[in-house]
Amino acid sequence: MLIPKHVTIRDPKHLEWLRGLPCVKTGYRPCDACHIRTQTDGAMSKKPSDSWTIPMHRTEHSKQHSWGEFTYFHGDEGLDLAKQLAQDLYAVTGKTYEAIKLITAARKEIFG
Repeated sequence: MLIPKHVTIRDPKHLEWLRGLPCVKTGYRPCDACHIRTQTDGAMSKKPSDSWTIPMHRTEHSKQHSWGEFTYFHGDEGLDLAKQLAQDLYAVTGKTYEAIKLITAARKEIFG
């Protein structure tokens, strides 16, 4: 039986567009394209697909890495919302107005 090989998505255009969006927590710009690693398609030492990214200001991105995603996003529910945001943003790549609406709604849901 053959096991299909997982294909990691690399999308430099999506990442470039994402960096121009406001931070999901602070609303500040410029942003990093922050990959969500917990329970996505990345292995222990492998970066996940670019479809699992959200815009985060450099300071917040550093906190996310140093605190750990579970703590940073306030538990499973917040982490699930962040992952959903990443997928939603990937689905609207290039549509900045739609992305800002998604980010604004997610900010309230995740961070209160």
